[in-house]
Formats: sequence, structure tokens, C-alpha cells
Amino acid sequence: MARIDAVTSVGADTAIQPAAERNRKGSQQNEVFSRQVKEHSQESWQEYMSELQGKIFDQGSRLGERMDLSELFKYRTLITEFFHETVDNGFSFDSESSFNARNRNKVFSTVKTVNEEINEIAKQLVSEQQDQLDVLERIDSIRGMILDMFL
Repeated sequence: MARIDAVTSVGADTAIQPAAERNRKGSQQNEVFSRQVKEHSQESWQEYMSELQGKIFDQGSRLGERMDLSELFKYRTLITEFFHETVDNGFSFDSESSFNARNRNKVFSTVKTVNEEINEIAKQLVSEQQDQLDVLERIDSIRGMILDMFL
């Protein structure tokens, strides 16, 4: 009779391991995979947000050159999409800059301020007081707020 000293099959090797060790190795592999998926999705999200930011700046320039309601609507839609993505994906802010004096989150304060700026532009366009420098100043103000969120 032949004596078997060691099991050389890969499947048999895992069957001999204690269950706790197999679970630990499996969870480590799951963690690595989850981390890779998260990093990839984070990179693609940042790429998408950069493209969206570029579209906002381009549309802001077009709005400054040709001030009409259709250009404003496109600009407003892009800004709204940007902030929905920002809020939904939860940028984290340090506690010092996250809350204002009323104990409200800075993100909400910024969104509210940008919407007020866009509404002012809309009022200005509707009332036909198309002072281009004032509109461009408001567009640059919004652009600055968006850049602040990335820093």
C-alpha cells in the first residue's frame, strides 16, 4: 500500500484549511476588489465632474456673449446638475468650514447662494436690463464658488 504524504491538489488544499482562515482570505480578497471598484468609480466621477465644470464655464461665457433666456436655461441646468452630483456624492468638508454661524452645512449655504445668483441673472434678463458687466460679474462669482468646492 502506498502512503500519501501530502495533498497536492489545489481544491484539496483549500478543503484542508480551517474555515476561519478561508473566510479571512475571502474577505481580504473582497476588500481588495471593493477598494479597486471604489477607486475606479471615484476616478470616473472626478472625470465626469471636471467635464461638467468645463461645460459650465463654456456656457457661462456663451451667456455673457449672448444673453437670452435659452442660454440662461442651459446654464442653470448645468449648475443644478453639478450641485446635485456634488450633494449626492457627499463631498466631505472639514468641520471648521462645513458649518456657518447658524449651524447649517456649508454645502447648503453655497447651493442657496448660487441659486440666488442665477435668479438675479434671470430677473436681470427678463427685465431687459442687460448690463453685460454685471451679468459677467455674477457668472464669475458662481465660477469662483465652483472652484472653491474643488479646493
